Amino acid sequence: MERYEFGRMGVISSARLIGRTIIASAIIVASFASVTAQEAQVAGQPIRKKYSIKVDFPQNVASSYAMTEKTIVKRDYRDDQHKNYEREVSYYFTMGTIGETEDGLTKLLCNIDSLKYSFKEGNVALQYDSQNPRASNIKGDFADLTYTQAPLNHMFVLLLDKKNIVKGITGNGESGDVEWLRNFILVEGAESMDTAQKFLWLDGISLNRLQTLVDMNGGLIRERMLIADDSSWSQPSLIRLDCIEFTDTLTAKVTAVSRGVYSIESTVSGLKANVNREHRMFGIPGPGTVLSTEYGSGKTKLKVNQKGSIRGYDADFTAKLNCRYGNEKFVQTITTSIRCSILNQFGW
Repeated sequence: MERYEFGRMGVISSARLIGRTIIASAIIVASFASVTAQEAQVAGQPIRKKYSIKVDFPQNVASSYAMTEKTIVKRDYRDDQHKNYEREVSYYFTMGTIGETEDGLTKLLCNIDSLKYSFKEGNVALQYDSQNPRASNIKGDFADLTYTQAPLNHMFVLLLDKKNIVKGITGNGESGDVEWLRNFILVEGAESMDTAQKFLWLDGISLNRLQTLVDMNGGLIRERMLIADDSSWSQPSLIRLDCIEFTDTLTAKVTAVSRGVYSIESTVSGLKANVNREHRMFGIPGPGTVLSTEYGSGKTKLKVNQKGSIRGYDADFTAKLNCRYGNEKFVQTITTSIRCSILNQFGW
């Protein structure tokens, strides 16, 4: 760009010359403004808002959350028999960073501190509260509760890469952690458990189960992202509904900003259940398989503040599956809602 310097001007006594100079200057300014306006009008592109968003797990800071997951299942058998049940679980969990691995993965220490559980089928209504045994009416073993509470107070560490993608899971090296429990199931307690019991416990503390339980971000916000308010992006996602694994690609966008908190809403329209593995299904003696997914869809809302702290997570999903156990085929419709909010943050 050229730079113009103006020297001192002598005193001009002619008023007419001064007037012409002022008029000429005004014309030049007006012409410049007109051209600028025309260029903006031709471009037709108003200034776009952009948001700088991140998810961060700072050192020595822990966050505690309350998450309620409600699931309604309708199962239809070929002989016109039906099985309907509802499950509602409130999980209270804490997570915080405890450093990095040698290869640079963030170690996110997590613990399911307590839970409340209720289950309804027909006239049967069961409930359990890990903090209040007197409020529980479940006597003996109940497989659905065993699976649900498998990770309770067995700490585990999610390993996240620089893009907040979960790359693995370990224990935290203390007695009673999730690795200790897994070793007990496979080695020390192996003789006291049958195949179905082992599958139940191991699936309850599997990587995919623990990841979908506490990883609210799910890689949606990768490092720090600069996002235009009218743009969208996609992210492959793992979702677990009634103990069955689904995959799809989320389509996300920023929908609101309020008091420094960003709301990122996502949709999925092609949920597909994993047909290549066995799944735990309530009310059948062993693992069942999914033959196909008739439909599956849902939406999520992630709330993150300017510091990168997750403030809440909501989700609603529905899916219809063709399933089989042995020679028995059935259709299963699942509706799940999740509501999660932060309770507290503190140093540790």
